[in-house]
Amino acid sequence: MFELAIDMSEFRVPTDDALARARQIGATQIYAAGVQNGEDAPLPVTAMTDAQADDLARRVAAHELRIVELNSGTFKQVHLCELELGAVDEHPQYAEQLRNLERALQVAQRLDVPAVTCFAFAWPGEYGPGAKSTWPMRWATRGGLISNTDMDKLEQAFAPILALAERYEVDLRVMQMAWNYTNTSGNFRRIAERLGSPPRLRLKWCPADGLNSGELDVATAGLRNVLPYVSSIHIKDLAVHDGPNNGFRYELVGDGQVAYGQILSGLVAAGCYPLLSVASHVGGGTPDGNDPEKTTDWLRRNYQTVTRLAEAAVDARA
Repeated sequence: MFELAIDMSEFRVPTDDALARARQIGATQIYAAGVQNGEDAPLPVTAMTDAQADDLARRVAAHELRIVELNSGTFKQVHLCELELGAVDEHPQYAEQLRNLERALQVAQRLDVPAVTCFAFAWPGEYGPGAKSTWPMRWATRGGLISNTDMDKLEQAFAPILALAERYEVDLRVMQMAWNYTNTSGNFRRIAERLGSPPRLRLKWCPADGLNSGELDVATAGLRNVLPYVSSIHIKDLAVHDGPNNGFRYELVGDGQVAYGQILSGLVAAGCYPLLSVASHVGGGTPDGNDPEKTTDWLRRNYQTVTRLAEAAVDARA
C-alpha cells in the first residue's frame, strides 16, 4: 500500500503551526528541511545541534506526526561545469555542501529518519547571469545530453556523497529537478548506472519536472526507468505551454498534465509502493504563494486528490 507524507516547507508559517496544519489535513508523516520559529530566520537541518534536532523530534511527536525524509538542500546550485576532474573536493562550494550533507545524515541517524534528500548539480549557466542558457538544448533533447567529461565529474562528485550515506546507514534520495542533471528519469538512470547503482542510492522522483524538461513519456518510459530506484515521489502538477522557452505554470494535482492516475496504476502493477510526498508549488512566485491560508488549502486539496488516486489504483488491481 502507498504511504503519504506532506512537504512542510509549503505552509509558509512557523513550525508548530505548520505541524498542526499538516495533522489537520490528515497527514501522519512529513518531509522536513528544518524549523521556523516566529520571525527568526529558518534553521536548516544542516545547521542543527543535537539538542535542536531532539527538540524538532519532540515537537513533531507532540502532533502525532513522524519525519520520514529530511531535505538537506545540498548541491542544488553547485554548477558541475565549475568542478575540476581530479579535484572536485577542492571546490569551496562543493566542500561546504558536502559538510552540510554530512550533518543532515547525522541528524537523520540520530532521529531514526530513513532517508535524506539532496540535489544533483546545476547545468551550465543555470543560476546567475545568463540563467538557463542551456534550457532550449535540454528541452529539444528531452533533458539534455550529458558529455563523457560531465559524467566523469558526476562520478567523482557522488563518490564522497555515497560514502557518507553508507557510513551513517541512511538512504540518499536524489531529487529530480528541472535545473539539475537528474532532471529526467533517463538522465537519472544513466548516472545511477555509471555509479554502479549502490543500494543507498535512491530516487525522489518528480514526474512533473521530467515532463517540464521535455520527457513527454514520463508516465510510461519514465516509469520503467525509475522502477529499480524510486523510494519516494515528489508530487506536484504543472502545465507546459512553451517548452523551448521554459514556459509553464503549476496547477493543482489533476488539473495539470502529469498523468498521476496512470503512474500510480503502473507502480501498483509493478508491485512498487514508494512514499507519496505531497507538495503544491501553486502560486509560486506570486503573493498568493506566501499566503498561508491559500497554501494550506492547496496542500489539503492535493493531499485529498492523491489519496483518492492512490486508493483507486490499488482497488483497481485487487
